[in-house]
Amino acid sequence: MKKILLIRLSAIGDIVFATTMLKPLKESGKVKIYWLVNSPLSSILYGNVYIDEIISLPVDRWKWLFKKLKFVTLIIEILQFVRKLNKYQFDISIDLHGILKGSIWAFLSGSKEKIGLGKKEFNWIFLDKVYPRGGDVSFFASEYLYLAELLGCEITDKKPFLSVPQETKNNVKQNLLSNVKDKFFVIAPFTTRPQKHWIEIYWQELLKRILSDYPDNDIIILGGKNDYDAAERLVVHENVKNFSGKTKLAEAMAIIYLSVGIIGVDTGLTHMGTAFEKNTIAIFGSTVPYLTTANPKTKVLYAGLPCSPCKRNPTCNNRFDCMHAITPEMVYKEFTKLVDL
Repeated sequence: MKKILLIRLSAIGDIVFATTMLKPLKESGKVKIYWLVNSPLSSILYGNVYIDEIISLPVDRWKWLFKKLKFVTLIIEILQFVRKLNKYQFDISIDLHGILKGSIWAFLSGSKEKIGLGKKEFNWIFLDKVYPRGGDVSFFASEYLYLAELLGCEITDKKPFLSVPQETKNNVKQNLLSNVKDKFFVIAPFTTRPQKHWIEIYWQELLKRILSDYPDNDIIILGGKNDYDAAERLVVHENVKNFSGKTKLAEAMAIIYLSVGIIGVDTGLTHMGTAFEKNTIAIFGSTVPYLTTANPKTKVLYAGLPCSPCKRNPTCNNRFDCMHAITPEMVYKEFTKLVDL
């Protein structure tokens, strides 16, 4: 049986995208699939029936050792981890980052064949073969599906695949959701770059409109600890619950899974809505990771201004015209189309 190591250490959204490869790879023959991922994000892959084993990279532990100047211990632990990888005797390792850090781990894995997606940062030095990024860039996770095709897989299903363990769902229901109404929505307003954020007053207007017309529902705001204050400004009604910084990643996943749907910007939590086949409205501007998906319940709103997508190089003097162009009325209109209450 062929052993395949997928290497996608981060980030949340990219890991979600990469799960589109799992089913095609699993159906390609007798294979065992392993996934190397940073330990803080390993819960994204828990319970995934297409993964035989998750291998967690202890990055937080190694960062702590580095900060404490415990270099000898750090080197020893890294070497021990590399020896652990080598013992698996992988047939193929696939770097899904397409950059140096991914290709180095493909090399260190000791696999017989080392493959990479895309050529960047001299990553090809550590690989036996590099496949180009391709496919229909407007479709969800197209580059990963394209790679699966190049590897000889038949694509019978273009959906990403995530799972939430029943125990996690039960715990979330009993604890975090104990005072939340049975029907609730999620919003994911926050991400790593300000140019990907929707306008704060737009969120406020949208939430007021939704709760005015659908008063029997709650809305949960998801985000990190650093988003708490910004999330508090979106609590425009008692039915809006600020969960920013109050959930672990696995719990946030369970909340999305149990929700009626999600509205969010280009962030991993929004992409999870698509993966779970929830009613999903994705608001994109400076980035546009996709326009269509295999989930008919996902609607992408994208203004498509001449300067878009600017990615990390805004040209609008931080006005973020692309996000201003998507109005609360536009989002609400799509909300009413998608959601059957």
